[in-house]
Amino acid sequence: MHGQAITWISACSDKTFCLNQNSCDEGDVLMFETAVTSCFSSQFVGYSYRIDLFNNGGLDIQSSADTVTGPFPFGTHKITWRATDNCGNLAQCTYLFTIQDCTPPALLCISGLAQNLEINCTTEITAGDFILNASDNCTPVNELEYGMRESGNGAGFPTETTVSFDSCDIGEHTVEIWVKDGDGLVNQCNSVITVQDNDNGSVCVCGIGSDVALQGCARTGANTRLDSFILRADLSAVPVQGAPYTLPLEHMEQDSCFNAVFSTLPLDNDYQVVVRARRGDNPLNGVSTFDLLQTSLHILNVQPFQSLYQWIAADVNLSGSVTTFDIVETRKLILGIYDTFPKAPSWRFVRPLTNPANFMSAVRDTYLIDLPGLAVDTLIPGLDFVGVKMGDSNLSAHFTGDADDRSALTVALDDRMLEAGSEVWIPFFPDGEVDLNGWQMALRVDPYFAEVTGLNGLPAENYHLDDEGLLRALWFNAQTPQSFGKKPLFALKIRVLHAARLSEILSQTQDELAGAVFEVAPEGVVSARNMAFRFIEATGTSARFFPPAPNPFSTKTEFGLQLSGTSTVVLEVFDLSGKNVYVETLAGDAGFLSLPLQSADLPASGLFLYRISTGDEVFSGKIWCVK
Repeated sequence: MHGQAITWISACSDKTFCLNQNSCDEGDVLMFETAVTSCFSSQFVGYSYRIDLFNNGGLDIQSSADTVTGPFPFGTHKITWRATDNCGNLAQCTYLFTIQDCTPPALLCISGLAQNLEINCTTEITAGDFILNASDNCTPVNELEYGMRESGNGAGFPTETTVSFDSCDIGEHTVEIWVKDGDGLVNQCNSVITVQDNDNGSVCVCGIGSDVALQGCARTGANTRLDSFILRADLSAVPVQGAPYTLPLEHMEQDSCFNAVFSTLPLDNDYQVVVRARRGDNPLNGVSTFDLLQTSLHILNVQPFQSLYQWIAADVNLSGSVTTFDIVETRKLILGIYDTFPKAPSWRFVRPLTNPANFMSAVRDTYLIDLPGLAVDTLIPGLDFVGVKMGDSNLSAHFTGDADDRSALTVALDDRMLEAGSEVWIPFFPDGEVDLNGWQMALRVDPYFAEVTGLNGLPAENYHLDDEGLLRALWFNAQTPQSFGKKPLFALKIRVLHAARLSEILSQTQDELAGAVFEVAPEGVVSARNMAFRFIEATGTSARFFPPAPNPFSTKTEFGLQLSGTSTVVLEVFDLSGKNVYVETLAGDAGFLSLPLQSADLPASGLFLYRISTGDEVFSGKIWCVK
């Protein structure tokens, strides 16, 4: 090394390539980068690259070539270039390159059409009324998205697929018809609609009619402001002459209060309005193991719900009661087995209850308003709603938060080098001893370095491992807290595919499921704290012990030890008379050690005593063998 520098003189920045013609799966690329060196002995620069397909943390392609050519799959990938010279210098640059659809959908529209006002003095047209043909190179026709608006009323892809006109809009109007494919590419055409007032059985005069205004506000069950909800109102009418008709009104409200208006309704008709609200939020918003504990305490009558809104939130299977079946459904949502509740929406909007503590109250989801012989402008205030996040029995839903950041519990993990081909247990010990009624966490095992092969300490229904190495896990018991510290929360078994430190293999992911621990006070009040990982270097010669599992056993049981250093380990088994019936001695290295005991190694079925010694640490207990 002589300290000469290598400098990239090309852009070395993100790149985009188009799909190949007649292909929706791959596109050809041509990439190269250029660097110069100040090496005194030679100006030669060698190149190599590594490619992580789909930018998911893996290593899929590596080469010593100086150019990348050929087809790559649809999506975004990461490339890392390396440049070296004869003086031993090294320079790297990394960027993303994307294979994407560059061809917008084709769209052919008619030049114009005429439309008569209906009997209610309005008319509505859809984007499909103008389209002669629409197609795309990759998106099926039935999956294309359409939008429409009157020209001059906005920019970008329209949010509506229809345009409405009334008696004040007689004449020609230019409309924009849009189409969007599955990759977000759009096309547009313009057309003309001529609104006409031919004989439709009623007299339509611009500006003549009554307005019906609807006003109200939405709040949460915890009485906090609730914005970003959708108000839906449907007005039905029977005109003096003609058939009944219905007018829909749907608003996306960005404030907690709304003011929606049906304008210039024909006079002297009988009207009926139905008003409801909805919100399409993330189903997991505000839902955690905290809610499982809260619901359990209610079912056990330790801490009954104080509000009917809590009861509504907990009834996720819409059975009309709160039972352990609701706990099962909520747990599946937390663990990622469900993306949404099978029966319940993400939010349920109900009319406010005069006394939420009265569990006999009637719950209604809509307002039904009769307006006989409408003759004047009418204001209908007080159409308030309470938004209840389903599954969120403690009514938090991101408005107050569950956990207390000021008293986080850390989980200590021994950060050591793991060899390729080894299979090891990873115990999750909290720092210090702590009594808990529940906990939850999500962690990711990098699939390049390792794969999960087992899990000890949790029933199968309390964890879920997906195909990408994301593990969600939880535990709760509303009645009996468990002491953790001398024993772990649970233990994870992994097979190491490529040598790495544990901190490179394992990581906590708070976005998927926030790590938290929960404690229930004697009076039934649940408190929560955040939980985070901490990687430490193992020191000393102490050991941590895992009780045998399974116990009782018929074929084999396993004892687990977490050793902080090299130690001699002795496993002894005694019958009830004190006679030694089995002994095994072995040398253990730092890390997790599994001690199997076969039923065939014991003289008979029955109850036995065991003792495990390691240095000055001794662990003992009972096992039951059933042959």
